[in-house]
Amino acid sequence: MPNGSNDIGVRYSQIAYFCEFLDGHPAVDGYTRRDDIVFDVQLKNMNAITILICNEYTCSLARVIEFVARFGPLHIITVGGNWNSYTTDAKEFCLEAELGLYSGRELYRALFRREYWSFHFTDKDGNPVYGE
Repeated sequence: MPNGSNDIGVRYSQIAYFCEFLDGHPAVDGYTRRDDIVFDVQLKNMNAITILICNEYTCSLARVIEFVARFGPLHIITVGGNWNSYTTDAKEFCLEAELGLYSGRELYRALFRREYWSFHFTDKDGNPVYGE
């Protein structure tokens, strides 16, 4: 499959940016790319995980289910840039399924955790804040 050849709406520039992100991430030991937008990532001192990148302004539960059905077992779905997010029901489903669902900013920190699916920022009172 040539670079940028997918029907999910992910442009090659986003794919290239994600490759740079992984290349520079301190927790990443290496990765391979398949199906244009799926990355098998080896984390340092942890198991390999599979990440799907998409470009969803607001990622719905239906879209999450579609991605999992189409691309097989996934560990993380990243919705694209920091301006993109996801619905509450999509996040709740993913938390129950131990599937990470993140914006770019959240993903950076999640890759340092053994429980990569459960990362969240908190508000001033310590409550979880999702989609940041």
